[in-house]
Amino acid sequence: MGDKRQHGKPDGTGSFRVITDPSVARKVSRSMAFSVVDLPGYYRDMAALTGLELDALIRVVDGIPFFSSGARHLLLRRVILQVFREDRIEAWQPVIDEQIDAAISRLKSGEIVDLAGDFADPLFAGVMTRLFGLPEAQAGNLNGWAETVRFVSELLLPIRRVREMNDAAGQFLDAMRAGGESGSQRDASLSGLLERAAGTELSADEVDALIAALFIAGQTTAHSLSNILLLVLRLEPVQRPLPSDPLQRRNAVEDLIRRGGAPQYLLRIARESGTLDGQALQAGDPVLVHIPSANGLTEGAGTPPAAASGCPFGQAADVRSHFSFGAGIHHCPGAPLARMLIETALHKLLAAFPRIELLEPEPEMFGTDIIRSPRSLKCRLGPTVG
Repeated sequence: MGDKRQHGKPDGTGSFRVITDPSVARKVSRSMAFSVVDLPGYYRDMAALTGLELDALIRVVDGIPFFSSGARHLLLRRVILQVFREDRIEAWQPVIDEQIDAAISRLKSGEIVDLAGDFADPLFAGVMTRLFGLPEAQAGNLNGWAETVRFVSELLLPIRRVREMNDAAGQFLDAMRAGGESGSQRDASLSGLLERAAGTELSADEVDALIAALFIAGQTTAHSLSNILLLVLRLEPVQRPLPSDPLQRRNAVEDLIRRGGAPQYLLRIARESGTLDGQALQAGDPVLVHIPSANGLTEGAGTPPAAASGCPFGQAADVRSHFSFGAGIHHCPGAPLARMLIETALHKLLAAFPRIELLEPEPEMFGTDIIRSPRSLKCRLGPTVG
């Protein structure tokens, strides 16, 4: 049964309906009776009512498919999928390999490291700047501005925070072109591919906003990688390597994403009055799908499954049927890139440092109402291989 409690926020205040049952979660996430939050409209209304200058923030939010619907959503999704489809994103594997090798090489200079702040975060920033042909010298700044804007899905934030998000969005958009790669390099990047896929249906400013939105929304990948590293490093070293069999490896990675995905909730709005899981629902009522519960993690996402030997992940049936990338028409179009980055990073890191010691098995967690990941992952690297 779905959870029939009422909550206002994921922390348990107010009047949100929280859904934990997988079958009810599928209905909510795939049914046209429920819509996503109109976040661009929310910030447009805020700007109109308060007089705040929020143009940069609205531009970026308007480029996030997760918060769009109707013709706008179909357009954004079609443009993105022409570039991010699995059979097309595979061509970028060499860039992923190069960035991960460089990130691991930097780790070798220190015995004790933070695999969240020293590996997952800068790796994501490096990969995205290279893939999109953004100024590589700005990778750290771009990542920092993205960290600020990622709170955009948190409703009822203080005005000060909203101003900070708008400023960060503006700085991100300005830095994308200033001192960026040459025209030919941008043309050969994912940015150039997106521009050509958009044709005349999106303006140059809209394409830039879409690129910024993909960077900011994609930052979830870095948080998920930190969660997955925590899961894996809690195991004995002999259980950590991914399976060598391609299908088993794919299932293990998918299971890790199911268990360690950073997103915690999907928010939907009822379009019409009716019932949900036997409970009355009014048009406009907010519904939260609790992703770990909907993913069937009754034992908790932070608990590795029991196994006699070898990698314990990927043993459950249909591990790909999860909500960590969303569901229905709002399934994350960047999922193939996220899978590629997570699988490659995990494999290469464990191959280079097979005896990493996790110094804080229960690290402090941080995040928004929607995202959760370790604040840090302090580890002793141990001897290297290769």
